[in-house]
Amino acid sequence: MIYLNVQQELFQKQETQYKEFMQKSIPNESNLIGVRMGYLKQTANRLIKNGLWQEYILHQAFYHEEKIIQALIMASQIKSKQEMTLFESFVPHITNWAICDCFCTYIKINPEEKEIFFKVIQKYLKSDKEFEVRVALVMLLMHYINSNYLDRIFKILDEFSHQGYYAQMAAAWLLSLCYVKHKDKTKDYLLRSKLDNDTFNKGIQKMIESNLVSKDEYPFLKALKRR
Repeated sequence: MIYLNVQQELFQKQETQYKEFMQKSIPNESNLIGVRMGYLKQTANRLIKNGLWQEYILHQAFYHEEKIIQALIMASQIKSKQEMTLFESFVPHITNWAICDCFCTYIKINPEEKEIFFKVIQKYLKSDKEFEVRVALVMLLMHYINSNYLDRIFKILDEFSHQGYYAQMAAAWLLSLCYVKHKDKTKDYLLRSKLDNDTFNKGIQKMIESNLVSKDEYPFLKALKRR
């Protein structure tokens, strides 16, 4: 009953123009209602506050917005290794970049258990499924770009080989954030990187487009682009 009530509420909040915008932003998602993120967050928080979230996540979501609500709920409940089963149970239901990035962004990892999560994340890097690989990469860029993990991230990028567009864009995003946050060490990596040419160039382009990178660095970065 909760699931159907929420679905009705979502259609009451539908905005046709926003739906059209989202269809362009997420071209591989056909089941869109057209509801803004702010309301989806409010709904997820309400379900958590009222103790209804467990019932809600039992239903197989059909619409994109329902999956976002479930992603927000699941992410809010993953705080330690005890909830790792929630993480692993939700990953197969991620069908586009927006659900992936929402889920990964709102997870709060206990600092003492980062290494445990890191080991679980790594197994998705070996998946042949595009969004499972993206989950791993976005988790890395959201939670692991620091001096303790930087060398391991570079090794992961060197071994990256997935041909999916959204997986490649996540790898490029990861590389660009490494540059923004740890410039000197990432510069050294860029000069010896084994990352495939297309993904490498996408990463360089993201650096150039970043507001956090000085225009003085553009010549160096453009010279690194592979042809």
